[in-house]
Amino acid sequence: MSNPSHKETLHAQTNVSAASQEKENGPRFQSQDADARREKSHQCPPQKGPQETHPLNSTAHPYRFSRLERITRDKEIARVLNDGARGVNGPLSVAWLARTGPHPGPRRLAIRVPRELDEAVGRNRVRRLLREIFRHEKFNLRSGTDLVVRVRPSPRRGRTALADLRNAFRAACREAGLWEGRDARDLQ
Repeated sequence: MSNPSHKETLHAQTNVSAASQEKENGPRFQSQDADARREKSHQCPPQKGPQETHPLNSTAHPYRFSRLERITRDKEIARVLNDGARGVNGPLSVAWLARTGPHPGPRRLAIRVPRELDEAVGRNRVRRLLREIFRHEKFNLRSGTDLVVRVRPSPRRGRTALADLRNAFRAACREAGLWEGRDARDLQ
């Protein structure tokens, strides 16, 4: 039996003591003093991957339509509609009311689209367009105001273009006394 079997050879190769392996490769874990060699003023590496903050998710992005800019309570919407100033232009009716206090907060928006206007897909499209218009035009409006935009059913049914809604929004806000900014027509 001078020739060992294959099974005995494998067993002899895998049964290596940890002490002899540590001598060859060094310790498995660094010692407690390993951090002492590290530079004291090191900085964390920049975040990458899913934990990185996306610029659109940060609160510093000015054209974002955040939750703070939404009027969500029916009581607040009713207060704006009952006590606020109004402006009407084309298919849009705008009502607004200034919030009082030392820090009135951001401009807030609520959109009301009646069911008579269109089916759900059409109503959602109009809401999306009005939110987009508000995102870009909110800096032209008075700060610290609550704004309720109601879409009135028009005899002309069909798709309303973004430019038409934007012009109607600007004109209704001007009529209501809410518009403070300039647009291309004012600069000419």
